[in-house]
Amino acid sequence: MLTASNLHLRNELYGLPQIDFVTVHSYTRNKNAPNRQDEEDVFRDIELARAFGKPLLVEEAGIVRLPKDNPTGDDCDDEADRGAMLKDHLKRWFDIPETCGFLQWGFTVDRNTGDGDTCSGLVNGVHSDFQSMVSVYSQWAIDLAK
Repeated sequence: MLTASNLHLRNELYGLPQIDFVTVHSYTRNKNAPNRQDEEDVFRDIELARAFGKPLLVEEAGIVRLPKDNPTGDDCDDEADRGAMLKDHLKRWFDIPETCGFLQWGFTVDRNTGDGDTCSGLVNGVHSDFQSMVSVYSQWAIDLAK
């Protein structure tokens, strides 16, 4: 993954007046280590948003479905219910004042695109926890609208 903190000229990039917001990717690896993947770079990007007074958009996020017996592996647990993990992940991001949006990776109605959707996406008919996660997003939207 490429984040702004990997770029040599990141300050110049996000300092441009034509750039309206900072974007990050955020994937949980397990419930005990949210944002474990590229965590240091992600937190640098949060500081970058603060430094330039720009909003932060989590433009690609996923709750990775890992097997219970191998919490750092690449195999997916088709039975995991990620609803509670998603709720915690949303709260963690929206507790950061700069966060302005959060977009789920692979949120599709009826098909797996084959690009990580199986383990970290949200696909109806593919993920047994689809409705649980949709309910979390629905409730989050209701709460934001209050």
